[in-house]
Amino acid sequence: MKRRPAHHRRYKSRSESSPASGQNASRSLTLDSAELPSAYISTAVRHPLIYRKRVARVDSAAKPGDLISVYVEPDELLGYGLYNPKSEIAVRMLRYGAELPDVTYWQGLLNDAVELRRGMLDLAAVTDTFRVVHAEADGLPGLVIDKFGDVLSAEVFSLGMFQRAGAILELLAPLVEAKHWLVQPGPHTLAQEGFAAQSVLSDNCRKEVVVQEFGTKFRVRFQGGHKTGFFCDQRDNRKMLTNFCRDKNVLDLCCYTGGFSVQAMRLGQAKSVTGV
Repeated sequence: MKRRPAHHRRYKSRSESSPASGQNASRSLTLDSAELPSAYISTAVRHPLIYRKRVARVDSAAKPGDLISVYVEPDELLGYGLYNPKSEIAVRMLRYGAELPDVTYWQGLLNDAVELRRGMLDLAAVTDTFRVVHAEADGLPGLVIDKFGDVLSAEVFSLGMFQRAGAILELLAPLVEAKHWLVQPGPHTLAQEGFAAQSVLSDNCRKEVVVQEFGTKFRVRFQGGHKTGFFCDQRDNRKMLTNFCRDKNVLDLCCYTGGFSVQAMRLGQAKSVTGV
């Protein structure tokens, strides 16, 4: 951590410099030279989630969802995060140090996330559906994004990320050849984050899409589905199950869309499959 130099400039997004049409209103990722509100904590932490009880004081100008500067008392700059006074997790850290989380920084996080899945893990060789962003693990706390063919489906667990999800998806879409996206609030945002919201969709977003996993096709329906629409993070578990299914009678309980059941029959060559 570094102490704030006398010439240190604070920033906030352009959308924060003008009145919002409500706390759920979309925000830009772009920064300008206006002053950011600040929060102060008593001791330094490296965990990205800072709970309300650790926050000693906050500028009165800070609003729910604001990007804020985070300091360790009395005046050591820790970094920058998204603030929500209505949540027990008052601050979700985005970046540590003096460098600001500008559009270039957000773009870099998304580039790294895509490279991990497509480069190191080579997921495109076996499927066109996979988790592209996994919240804190990819430096984007409170945000999960799954890719289903040419559709990105996001589930949001924090107000600050809900406000910025559209802008993030617009940056991510070209990296994974996506044409459409949708954003859905998590199931407990009202109780945990103090906001209620409807799903937000890009223009002409599909209601359903067909994807493939190890050559097996699945139809994913976004409206009325659970979470992002399909448990694509269970891909390897479904494949592993097929090693034990040949000529067996398989029972799949609580099967949701039947991912395990279908793979047990098609790839595992089970004798029979019952999905409940």
